[in-house]
Amino acid sequence: MATCGGALVKLALVLFNLALLCIGIFLTYTGFSIFDKNDQDWDVIVQTNFRTGSIVLIIFGILIALIAAIGAFGACLESSTLLDVYGYIIFFLVIGEIVLFYYSFKYKDELTTNLETGIKKAIQRYPGDSKLAYGLQLIQKFFRCCGFEGPNDYPSGDLPASCCDQMSKVSVQNPAASCPRNQIIFDHGCKNSPFIESTLGSVTYAAYALILLQLIVILMACCLSRDLRAI
Repeated sequence: MATCGGALVKLALVLFNLALLCIGIFLTYTGFSIFDKNDQDWDVIVQTNFRTGSIVLIIFGILIALIAAIGAFGACLESSTLLDVYGYIIFFLVIGEIVLFYYSFKYKDELTTNLETGIKKAIQRYPGDSKLAYGLQLIQKFFRCCGFEGPNDYPSGDLPASCCDQMSKVSVQNPAASCPRNQIIFDHGCKNSPFIESTLGSVTYAAYALILLQLIVILMACCLSRDLRAI
């Protein structure tokens, strides 16, 4: 291998693909965590299809992991044809990722808007509407929050049991189970939920790292493929 660092490029390509493999696994895990925690009873409050989004994330993560494994395998075998195909796949994948991540940002805004509208409506009807009350408890449990802006969204009396992390009290038969205000655990609103900030934030940073890694991988794959043809 006369150019591009030869064996060093091969080693770097393998290592970068291992990093891509880890990112793919992370995205798949995040998708599964959202899919497992989602509850269809949310639909009465939040008009957002979490399951579809999580399935897309799972498929996307698995696809990245498989392509990364193929890239590492192609580098180890020193196959110029396989590396060329791999480079083209990564290139088109990057284009797809940019489009996907653009819509992901729009999805975050949609989620926040739907949460605000749905939760405020549920609070206004709480505890009279049992179906909305149960959905509200589930959402507050999942996002680990209380109200939309905060606990003061409930102006008087006790708080929903989910605000105190006491979901054992809540059931379909008792959807409006409550707890005293002095036992509150989640003192922030769903608007500033740590779940939204941490999970979607982590996915965003992973997306930036993913695109950067893949651009580097494309360059290295082209260099290694050219070196192999020069032998």
